[in-house]
Amino acid sequence: MKANTTDLTNGLASKANTADVTAGLASKADQTAVTAGLALKADQSALNTATDAIALKANTTDLTNGLASKANTVDVTAGLASKADQTAVTAGLALKADQSALNTATDAIALKA
Repeated sequence: MKANTTDLTNGLASKANTADVTAGLASKADQTAVTAGLALKADQSALNTATDAIALKANTTDLTNGLASKANTVDVTAGLASKADQTAVTAGLALKADQSALNTATDAIALKA
């Protein structure tokens, strides 16, 4: 039994031309190359997270200006070293006479004379 020529012609007419299919496929990207290329790109969600984190960081200019307005550690240490120790000051003051007691004693001595 042989195929009907009309049916065969109609069937072939409904199929894609090999040259057209080959040309169409040649214009498409290779799936392996696309997958490899996408793997090299940053994930958008990770990029958004990183961008948000960077936005929370200090601006270099603001940081530099802020640091410039602060005292130098060496200067602060030297300045503190030139100051009296609080404990020594308190102990020294405790050895001194109270001014009102001194005035009272002076007045009493003046009355005896």
